[in-house]
Amino acid sequence: MDLPQPFGPMTASRSPAAKAIALSSGLLSALPYIAGGVAVLIGGRFSYRLVVRGVDPFKARRDTIAGAAVMTALAMFITAASTGPALAVALLALGMFTYSLSSGNYWTLAAEAVTSKRLVASVGSIQNFGGFLGGACAPIVTGIVIDRFGGFVPAIVVAGAMAMISAVMYNIALRRRLPV
Repeated sequence: MDLPQPFGPMTASRSPAAKAIALSSGLLSALPYIAGGVAVLIGGRFSYRLVVRGVDPFKARRDTIAGAAVMTALAMFITAASTGPALAVALLALGMFTYSLSSGNYWTLAAEAVTSKRLVASVGSIQNFGGFLGGACAPIVTGIVIDRFGGFVPAIVVAGAMAMISAVMYNIALRRRLPV
């Protein structure tokens, strides 16, 4: 018994043009994630090289995160001004790249930010909770902005503004290690 195929047959009977469109769409949608995967490695290596050069590990991680957030904000602002879908996808890939430069550093920063190593897991979980809270609110805020202002451009500008606020907060609220 064959299972129903709600989107049509996914077999060799599809036309060459349909296959090419599906392949190119798949590759385009994968680009931001490929860029992000590469950037995680580069961001970790970058902050490690800062530490090797004598920068305090706490400062190296914090500054890498803040710098990546500034670059992400700029990428989002440029994306909002893009004029075509291919350029928008390329700029979103750039945004994912710049954001991902900080990914590994978030986790390392939790270990560097506390003076008592027995609290690393607690600080990491508080940080993770903040990330989950942002992840839960982002689609809601994005939907409200799109509904209110009629498109994705304002939503992308809001995302860029949030990244810039994040950069500022890392440099203002986290100037020194937590006394715990």
